[in-house]
Parts: sequence; structure tokens; C-alpha cells
Amino acid sequence: MQVEEAGAGTVRLSSGTELPYDTMVWATGASAPEIFRTSGLEADHAGFLLVDSTLRSVSDPAIFAAGDAATLRPFPATPKSGVYAVRQGPILARNLGLALVRGASEHFQHYRPQRRSLVLINTGDGRAILSYGSIALTGRWVMRLKDRIDRRFMRRFQRLTTP
Repeated sequence: MQVEEAGAGTVRLSSGTELPYDTMVWATGASAPEIFRTSGLEADHAGFLLVDSTLRSVSDPAIFAAGDAATLRPFPATPKSGVYAVRQGPILARNLGLALVRGASEHFQHYRPQRRSLVLINTGDGRAILSYGSIALTGRWVMRLKDRIDRRFMRRFQRLTTP
């Protein structure tokens, strides 16, 4: 069902049903860039580039993609979420390096997404929403957890080393 109208305190669905709310979070999700539709590369129904488990385009082996730009053909229901993109990063880097070595594609690493992930959304008022599987919680403590996880992740990139 689609939202037809969002007003102060209620949302009207395409069925005519009106739902009351105290706080609305309007999360629309990722959308594919137009380039995949116009490139001639194989894309999914929503226009995201189709890749195999090595993050290589299913229609052109010279092209790789990860994160929100791609849909994994073997795992098409994988959410377009930063959690998955971050975990694809090292595999993408390794496979890109191997792609530069002739005949090394047999050593490509395969990505297999986890079944679910922790989602933390800052609501902008000192609180956050936590979602994990069928569990959803909110509060200031969730924002503290999000902040701690985000800061720990970003510390990994504070000091760049040269090869």
C-alpha cells in the first residue's frame, strides 16, 4: 500500500485507511542511478547493476560494483544498507586487485551477506531507533550506542598509512 497523504498526526494510505502517529520517520531507501539503465549492462527491476557474488557485473567482467549501486544476483533481497556495503569493501578491493593480474580471477573472494543486521537511525532529538530482525526499540541509550559504534568505526580511518 502507498501513502497518499501525510498530515499532522495522521497518514492516509491508498486504501483510504488513516493511521495516527506520534512521530513519523519517512525512510525511502536507495534508488539506482540512471546510468545502469542506459548503459546496456544487466540491471535488476529497480535499475541496480546486477553483480555475482564476487561483486563483478554479470554482463561485463571488467566492471565491479558494491553497496547501494548493486544487487547481488545470488542474494537479491540483500538490503541497500551501509552495513552490507562496508562488509563488501574489503572483498571488492581484493577482487579489483586480482582483476589486474592476468588469470587471477579463479582466486576471487565471494561475498555472502549475513541474514540480518543491526540498523541504528538518528532521529535528531538525542534519540535513535534500533532495528534488528523483528525487534525495534528507541531511546537516548540507543543514540549513545549508535554514537559509540560510529566513533569506533571512524577511528579506524583516522591515521592513514602509506605503503
